[in-house]
Amino acid sequence: MAGLDRRRQRGFEMSDRILIRCWLREEQFSDAQRELQETMSDISEDCYCAGWLIGLEYALWGAMQDGNLRFGLGEIDVEKLRRCGQLAQELGGWIVWVDDHDLPGTRSQEWGNRFVPMAEWLEMYRQNCQADNETWETP
Repeated sequence: MAGLDRRRQRGFEMSDRILIRCWLREEQFSDAQRELQETMSDISEDCYCAGWLIGLEYALWGAMQDGNLRFGLGEIDVEKLRRCGQLAQELGGWIVWVDDHDLPGTRSQEWGNRFVPMAEWLEMYRQNCQADNETWETP
């Protein structure tokens, strides 16, 4: 899928640095948030043999939007993807990965999955799609 790494090229603004520190860290996840994180990770393992492929959060959200299940070495399991959507709706948010590529200078102890409220996630996704479109446009 195109644009899996757009968030890293776009970078985060300083205000994003503040928001990210407010998002729930993995050790603070509820059982349902943990299930969402684990299901997303399972899809990454199934299709890429990677616990959390760079840009996974964008790829899975995109697959839920456009129905394109082709991903990596195969196809996304429909039931797992459906469960991710259900959990996201119930929880009012999405899981993302944060590390020093997102926020240069972030200590490795702060890297990992975070739960992002839905309004913030939708803005992140919109910006990612916009960056992806700008990158692939021809003059």
